[in-house]
Amino acid sequence: YVCNQYVYNIRLQSKKIKIKLMTKLLKILIVNLVLVLALFILADYSLFVKDFYNVHKCEDDLLDKSDRWDNDLPYNKNLPSIITIGCSFVYGTDITENETLAYQLQKYTKRKVYNYGTPAQGIQNVLYKLQDSELLNEDLNTEFFIYVFMTDHIRRMYSPVMFSDIYGQPEYKIYPDGIVKYKKDSLSWYKKLFIVYYIGNYYYFSIFEKRHDIHQKNIFSYIRAMKSELEKQYPDIKFVLLLYDDFNTYGIDFNPLKKDGITVIQTKELTGCNFWSNEYFVSDNDTHPVEKVWDIVIPALAKRLKIEA
Repeated sequence: YVCNQYVYNIRLQSKKIKIKLMTKLLKILIVNLVLVLALFILADYSLFVKDFYNVHKCEDDLLDKSDRWDNDLPYNKNLPSIITIGCSFVYGTDITENETLAYQLQKYTKRKVYNYGTPAQGIQNVLYKLQDSELLNEDLNTEFFIYVFMTDHIRRMYSPVMFSDIYGQPEYKIYPDGIVKYKKDSLSWYKKLFIVYYIGNYYYFSIFEKRHDIHQKNIFSYIRAMKSELEKQYPDIKFVLLLYDDFNTYGIDFNPLKKDGITVIQTKELTGCNFWSNEYFVSDNDTHPVEKVWDIVIPALAKRLKIEA
């Protein structure tokens, strides 16, 4: 019995030593991996920051025209048409087609109005749509291009639609002298980690919101590129930037775009209404605008643009 107990104790001690040794080795391995990862990230930090702010992914599935791009309302064929473009606010998510901006604007002005809104669309996808779709070939008699811009388009520059396939998708890169589009996955390798990439992007407002100078530079680059693209097809087109929110709190001054021949209109200044309140939402949990918003905006907008019927 004593011999057996002695052998058992030796084996037990040996097992404990092995466990301790393996634990120490595992800790050393983890520490080394963390150090190596940190060194790689630090070495690529400048590229990470540069990529985050200046490289913006597009999504091919947002390129196609939506099912609401046209309607069957009567209109005056002698009057030039209007293009409205933007995200779900223009498309009309959670409201009927006859409650949308395009439908109501056509009804009010008697002009043909196209609805090129696409849910989840960001500013880079608007430019992508102008460059790579047949959108501009539908009607050569277009006078106004109205881009409805909202604050979340800023975040969407840096963050693709959640859970979308970002790899292999086209992207724009902003340089000091302009925007270049290419189909290349230039994301740093550690940014490709699903959790790291999406957490870093999705929480943009809490991390990178204060870089108003960079956001303004990027927004202006896209809007000016849109105008240049439009003018290839419509030399005399009138670009209207309709700011849906009160952007004063975001520190971005859009007025310099007026020097580029762009009409900048803020809905709050235009109507005196703050549409970022529950009475103008589809529901308490859904901030998409209801028809009431466009009932207020359209008469004032038509008067400002001098397109009243």
